[in-house]
Amino acid sequence: MKPTLEFIEETHSLRKDYRNISRIFSYGRPALSENETYYVERFVKNPHLMRLGMVEDEFIYKKKVGGNLFLQIGKNPKVLFSCHTDTVDSRNIDWYAGRKKEIMLDINDMRIKKKDTSTPCLGADDGTGIWLCWELIKAGVEGLYIFHRAEEVGGVGSSYIANNNSEELEKYDFAVAFDRKDINSIITQQVGQICASQAFVDSLAEQLDMGFRADPGGSFTDTANYTDYISECTNLSVGYYNAHSGNEEQDLKFVREFRDALIKVNWNKLVAEREPGVLLPERVSQYTTGGGYGSYYYDDTFGRAQGISSSTSTSYNRFGRQRNQAKKEMNNKEFLDGYDNYYERYMTYVVAEYNEMLDEETRGLMPNIEESRETGMDDEINIKVREIHEGNPLDSNFVYDDWENFFP
Repeated sequence: MKPTLEFIEETHSLRKDYRNISRIFSYGRPALSENETYYVERFVKNPHLMRLGMVEDEFIYKKKVGGNLFLQIGKNPKVLFSCHTDTVDSRNIDWYAGRKKEIMLDINDMRIKKKDTSTPCLGADDGTGIWLCWELIKAGVEGLYIFHRAEEVGGVGSSYIANNNSEELEKYDFAVAFDRKDINSIITQQVGQICASQAFVDSLAEQLDMGFRADPGGSFTDTANYTDYISECTNLSVGYYNAHSGNEEQDLKFVREFRDALIKVNWNKLVAEREPGVLLPERVSQYTTGGGYGSYYYDDTFGRAQGISSSTSTSYNRFGRQRNQAKKEMNNKEFLDGYDNYYERYMTYVVAEYNEMLDEETRGLMPNIEESRETGMDDEINIKVREIHEGNPLDSNFVYDDWENFFP
């Protein structure tokens, strides 16, 4: 069976997204560590985002300078998008500038993992949030994007913003963080208080159309510090599991679908119902223990919180997909090398079957497929095809530090 053009395009896109996300995860970034500073300076404060208008505030943590970063897309956006640049990686490790972890993709469940689970966390909390913000910026989704500092040490960066820039916050109706585990939560409570209304949840869930629902089990992320100034302050599931541990994983398939759904949302049509600064009665007696990592979900049909036992919680958080069979795991290099071999064979097929779709210049560079087959030169065909595509702005070598390609 011959693969279709749609299939190769999707496979190519998958590989690109995996490589970019794993690149983010590979840097351990305790708050204002040398490696976080290195990462922020090299990737977040890049020339393209700076030219788009990214600015930095004067936040200082423990006498270390490292401000929150802001980028506004659009003239008068009503939504604030939130992520944070630090991770909970152990401070006992020397996170010198440029130090990396080994990241891999488990092709059995399409989850990104660390190769060595005994070492600190993967960093999907909140590397995935950074990636999603970049993807929305790339797509031109209007909003104020805040790359917060020092979230994992108590939301110190966002506290600084709330205390020093509240007038700016009051311009927005929605504060949406990409910093939640699992795949279906729209957080309605943080630190035990209502932060988002059911009307908001319903309006967002309908547009996302991915099975999202109200979840009062939130612990804390930066948007919790904005509830006095912004109507709807939430945190959305981005598909990671086992946060803050060596077994942390990121569902690659989910986050790619989630990215596409977020880009399609009409943020101006969402409902803002909660009154900022008003502490509403809690829907459940208190937010869940363990940082909201799993004891309750809210079933609005019956108007009550549904408890989940700790034994069920693990299965629930993994969607009941506990796999006992042995898994074949590939590290980063093996996955990419395997894809390269497939990609070369596929492009040979494209040249043969879709020659009429190629422009004249490209067609002139392509080898004669039939002649090469007769002379047994298939290896030469693969090499030539690969050389042609290495200069393509959308090729598989694309990474986030190549900003000319990512932000055209």
